[in-house]
Amino acid sequence: MIRTNLAVTDFAVRAPAVPGWLLRYRGVLIWLFHVGLAAASSYLAFSIRFDGSIPSRYLVLWKDTLGALLVARGAMFVVFRLYEGLWRYTSVRDLLSILLSVGLSSVIFLAFLQEGVGVTYFPRSILLIDALVLIGLAGSVRLAARAHRDLLAGKGGRRVLIYGAGDAGEALVREMRLSLSKDYNPVGFVDDDRSKVGQRIHGVPVRGTRDDLPRIMRRQRPDEVLVTIPRAEPSTYRAVVRALEPFRVPIKTLPHLREILGGHV
Repeated sequence: MIRTNLAVTDFAVRAPAVPGWLLRYRGVLIWLFHVGLAAASSYLAFSIRFDGSIPSRYLVLWKDTLGALLVARGAMFVVFRLYEGLWRYTSVRDLLSILLSVGLSSVIFLAFLQEGVGVTYFPRSILLIDALVLIGLAGSVRLAARAHRDLLAGKGGRRVLIYGAGDAGEALVREMRLSLSKDYNPVGFVDDDRSKVGQRIHGVPVRGTRDDLPRIMRRQRPDEVLVTIPRAEPSTYRAVVRALEPFRVPIKTLPHLREILGGHV
């Protein structure tokens, strides 16, 4: 049985090459994409409000006010920097930025219509539907990109069982999910805290405690075990090694943060 430290470079992300011109204009293209979504959601809102048949009066209203709406939307997209960020790393903060940018731009647009050009008959229901549709579209695109990344990361690679469902284990699985190298495929957690059994971390189940290791090893057949308890007592490591000894799998340990920062890893 092999017992080694897990290098911090083991899960380096190796993303596909992207053309240079696309990188240079990425922000502009993403901004234009969002503006296009705003135009589409505005039309969909009118269509939904009138069950797919927009009266000519309201079709004219849509055309006359679309420019002002896109200016308001586009400005807020810049303020909340929706053209930045990598969609495959979408977080709650990104979704909150979408919510705020759409909400504020709706208020600005409505104020402009009433105070700037004197339009008083723009239906509030259409503006609400528009905002909900746009939030859904912008959020769905990001979540789809993240789901695609997770699916790619979950295929193939060495099957690994992770001992320790704490912060270090969560960070390790998250890094595996972010990596496109497909070198590792986490098949489950083991943790001595029985209250965690049955829960999931980034879609990976906590399959049992140390006492369940023989059953878990037989069922999951991992290629190796990663111990992610940097502050564990030596006796804990010895107990894990003894429990895994009959299965003859390599055991790797996650180094402590002090070792990484000190350049010892």
